[in-house]
Amino acid sequence: MSTDQSRSHDADNEDGTEDEAFEVSGILQRALDTENDLQGSIAFSGATKNKQDEMRAQVKILVKLIMEQQVMITHMMGRLSSQGERVPTSYADIIKTPVKTTRVQDRSRSRSKARRVHNVLVVPKKEQTSVETRKLIQAKVSPSKLNIKVNSLKSINKGGIIISTPSNDDIEKLIEEFSKIDDIRQNFDIRKPKLLDPSIIIFNVEETVTKEELLEGLRDQNEELSSANLQVRTSFKSRLGRNWIVSMDPAAFGEIIKKSKINFNWNRLGFKENVRIVQCLKCAKYGHIAINCKNEDLREGPGLCLRCGIKGHKERDCDKDVPNCVNCMNHNLKFKTTHDLKHSARDNCCKIREKELEFQYTRINYGP
Repeated sequence: MSTDQSRSHDADNEDGTEDEAFEVSGILQRALDTENDLQGSIAFSGATKNKQDEMRAQVKILVKLIMEQQVMITHMMGRLSSQGERVPTSYADIIKTPVKTTRVQDRSRSRSKARRVHNVLVVPKKEQTSVETRKLIQAKVSPSKLNIKVNSLKSINKGGIIISTPSNDDIEKLIEEFSKIDDIRQNFDIRKPKLLDPSIIIFNVEETVTKEELLEGLRDQNEELSSANLQVRTSFKSRLGRNWIVSMDPAAFGEIIKKSKINFNWNRLGFKENVRIVQCLKCAKYGHIAINCKNEDLREGPGLCLRCGIKGHKERDCDKDVPNCVNCMNHNLKFKTTHDLKHSARDNCCKIREKELEFQYTRINYGP
């Protein structure tokens, strides 16, 4: 989403009218960008179709009100200014005005951080829990003796763990140390995870467009993608067509993500980076889905409510006035942190979700 736009003044524009129109244009563009982001979030929300339709309708109403309000402000600016003819007089005119933006910095900030993290997988050859794997590795290996830094250690499927460090040298030292210890070398598979190609989600493509037509059009109409290695991952229905998830090579992604819109047929479509987060709807933890949840207390029935953290009902049926994030609550209890709890466990403002998102960025190949 765009941040506050920079503004410039010159001798021919002392009253700032043109810059104010620029600012209104920026507000409208940000409203449209925000609408696209919200539509994408709603599609991934897990809510029922009726609930999604209700949320989409409310978003449309809100964006329409913002647009109408900004058009009224623009008209008022025109009346108050002696150079009123410079101010666009309709919404259609306003959105034609180029918008200065720092969108590129916003989109690349987290990825530059993610590239500084490196991972190694430790997966047991025999059945055991991730807790058991963690305890054995921590008992056998001392990061301080190896003079390495460990950013995090997370549980994964099949009783494994993934260890993250800030440098590849640290990972290589770990792997070398693992190979020297019989209990680890003989009982665990040790490997670096294969990085995923970056991908984008393109919003509201016409319903009749085929996969082949989409890929051909993206290459033909966007210079940044002309020689890209594009692959369609999936698509799903949206209110105004279909949303498509397309992966590509790091070089092409690095160029196209600088754009605010992507060209296809007669349209300039909204898009953003697609990062998949897997979250269990039974226990609210990350890294597995409900069917694979190991929490026996929650296996039967609806599990935990992701909104209030109480067992026995789904998030959509929650009647609590104030949300209570079970993940932040558990983190506070375990690590004595002070994360705010007044949000759903799936809310993007959740500190635990933010950490999971940062972790997912480390699994993506953004190139050198």
